[in-house]
Amino acid sequence: MMRTSTSQPALCRCAALLLLVLCSCAPSAFASTTSDSTTTDQATTTTNSTSTDSSTRTAAAAAAHSTSTNTAHPHYALTYLVFMLSIGALCYQFDAEIPIPYTVTLLVAGMLIGLVHEASDHGLGSLSVSINMWTQIDPHVLLFTFLPALLFGDAISMEFSSIRKAFGQMLLLATAGVALGAFLCALVPMYVFDYGWNWNYCMLIGSILAATDPVAVVSMLKECGASQNLSTIIAGEAMLNDGTAVVFYLLFLDLATGATYTTGEIVKFFAQMALAGPAVGIAVGMACVWWIMRGKDATIEITLFFIAAYAAMIASEQEGGASGVLAVVAAGIFVATFAWPYVDDHHSMHHVWHWLEWVGNTLIFLLAGTILGAKFHDTESIRAVDWGYMFLNWVAINVARFVVVAALFPFLRNMGSGLTWQEAVFMAWGGLRGAVGLAMAIAVAHTPQFHGADGERFLFHVGGMALLTLVINGTTGAALLKRLGLLDQTPAQLRHINDARHKLSLAVAERYDALAQMKRLFSDHDPEVLQLVVAKAADALFDTSKARHSMSSLHILDSLTGDPRSPGGGQGDDKAGDVEFLATIRDVFLNSLCAEYGRMIQAHELPQASGNVLLHSTKMALDDSRAAGQLTTFELLRNMLQSKGSYMRYVAGTHLSDPRSQLTILLCFIEAHNRTAIKVFDVFGAGEGADSVEETMFEREVEDNTASAEEAIGMLGLGQDDIKGERTTVMIKMLEHQITGVVESFVAQGIISGSAGKIIASDIHKGIKPPTEAETATGAAARRTRKLWSMASTSGGMKKSASVGWCTRLNTTTR
Repeated sequence: MMRTSTSQPALCRCAALLLLVLCSCAPSAFASTTSDSTTTDQATTTTNSTSTDSSTRTAAAAAAHSTSTNTAHPHYALTYLVFMLSIGALCYQFDAEIPIPYTVTLLVAGMLIGLVHEASDHGLGSLSVSINMWTQIDPHVLLFTFLPALLFGDAISMEFSSIRKAFGQMLLLATAGVALGAFLCALVPMYVFDYGWNWNYCMLIGSILAATDPVAVVSMLKECGASQNLSTIIAGEAMLNDGTAVVFYLLFLDLATGATYTTGEIVKFFAQMALAGPAVGIAVGMACVWWIMRGKDATIEITLFFIAAYAAMIASEQEGGASGVLAVVAAGIFVATFAWPYVDDHHSMHHVWHWLEWVGNTLIFLLAGTILGAKFHDTESIRAVDWGYMFLNWVAINVARFVVVAALFPFLRNMGSGLTWQEAVFMAWGGLRGAVGLAMAIAVAHTPQFHGADGERFLFHVGGMALLTLVINGTTGAALLKRLGLLDQTPAQLRHINDARHKLSLAVAERYDALAQMKRLFSDHDPEVLQLVVAKAADALFDTSKARHSMSSLHILDSLTGDPRSPGGGQGDDKAGDVEFLATIRDVFLNSLCAEYGRMIQAHELPQASGNVLLHSTKMALDDSRAAGQLTTFELLRNMLQSKGSYMRYVAGTHLSDPRSQLTILLCFIEAHNRTAIKVFDVFGAGEGADSVEETMFEREVEDNTASAEEAIGMLGLGQDDIKGERTTVMIKMLEHQITGVVESFVAQGIISGSAGKIIASDIHKGIKPPTEAETATGAAARRTRKLWSMASTSGGMKKSASVGWCTRLNTTTR
């Protein structure tokens, strides 16, 4: 049955409505509570003023009614929501012109709003009423509202192969790193601050400051352009260590408020929080993947992703008594690993989640800045020396972060893809704090034991660390990356980019020639101007005047074969550089192969279950092939097909023990490899032929893998009739998909209505089926096919004749 494609504006409106409801419920509820007390106060004031004259009583009553009206209506919460989104859109529009990260701009803008709000004595009318409702929001509601969408969005955008490779590093930083960091961050509050805080208080603030903020960190990494390996480690650590920090935070909050724990109870507490959370998240992820496998609609899929994010948080925090942060991250990683091949519309999914993440980032950083600005202006407990303590504490937490990374560096360097000292330096400097820590500090300030000066100072220092790390560390992150050489490209990467740029420079002239052939549309263009533009565009893409002998395939071939024309005869750094370039070709090939499998799934050339297996084996090959020094796609595919465990059930949706299913996988494996090899060689061989040593070596690797797949087909024990039947079934599915696509295009062009399109698509689904044995035996199917071909041929000829006649009449009339 035809699926009506869901438009992106409709999806965005649906997501916006959900978010508006979610964001407005808590402030509205708070507003109702606040309005009751405010109205009571106004009523008391009005009652006490009975001794005044009539006009005074009338004015007081009017003022009371106005004030109670402003505070009594929950919908006033929407005022600041719309205002924040407007500020965010304005900042985002000019983000490219502002040399400051977007999140820093939001935080500073929010602080200015908070300062103006307090300086005007809440005199901004309904906006001030709305700001009060938002700044007094319960911190737990703040976390429950924004954090699941942000964490889940970051988790589903991470590649499983990258997570698998860096998971050990992420886990080490999120456990031992947070524990050591919390201890170090507690030293300055304990021994320098003159507040008289005990060790539990200091460990409470240390546990909050020890964890990097995932929202702030991921935003910075995207803007700085860090490498995928470094981004995965830092972003993954930020997502995991929040869960660990929350465990420490809850433990020391209980201890600071008078609770006592035995050693066994502490171990049980940590186990329940740290282990039950991921278990709940995986369970929610499994349910989400199961549903997506059986439902094929973009709106349903986006809704299921949204449900999974919040269901994991709610089930873990409210029902399981575990870490909701870890549950959301686990659910996101599970969904990213198993659900993507079954998602019907990737573009809409990415589009909606990108918008959701933008809204979440915008609201949480503007709101955090507003709260900070209000506290900095309004507090009476902050002395001049406290500002000095804040800057000293910023230095201390940066030193603590460097000590943690340095202490764990020997382990981090030898785990996963390793870690260079330059990456370790950036990792230490890039440990930003943000709105998540601020929300926990607000929760502490609302605790009865922290009311008054202690609560305000606690919030002041946590907010100060968020401000200083975002403004100082965040804005200098890109410059530090460049200074450490982490943005530099290797010779192999430069050669690959140069080949691609050269290919694009040739494409400019080809596209111009194609446009020039459109005589009716461009018959009066100036060819001299266009040819000059084409030449300038080609030069901008690839400067052909510069010699490229040092990167040419001829030079590399000479160096590897020991030709006397090449200095060094294949020894030393040249050969190492060539090996790196060959590894670059493999990476490009494997990424392009994943894209080809995705295209084949969308075109119904490849069943989704089989495509999921091929995609997973290819993503695993991204790591394995670089380590093995050769292409290992078939070896990993064979291992997956031989696996009988539960892992394969969730990779493919079923066990693939049927030889026919394995036949489809192997045939698509061969076809995708051949198609992808042609595309990759076309780019890498740009301007230098297809005889470079790397292309020759890599072509041999591709041939070895496809030959192994051909051999495996012969070992399946299937006859020629079985192979023919399987291929015929796949072609029938492709035919249905393509004809349904024609119907959808008719609907999009307004030729037929949507309801008529659904009826036609349903008829197509019922009609396109393999012929019965009786039809095959009598030749009925073949006769019907020949009749259809005859009708199509006649129709095409009639259409052509009618078209020619119409054009002739039009030209005659014009003359």
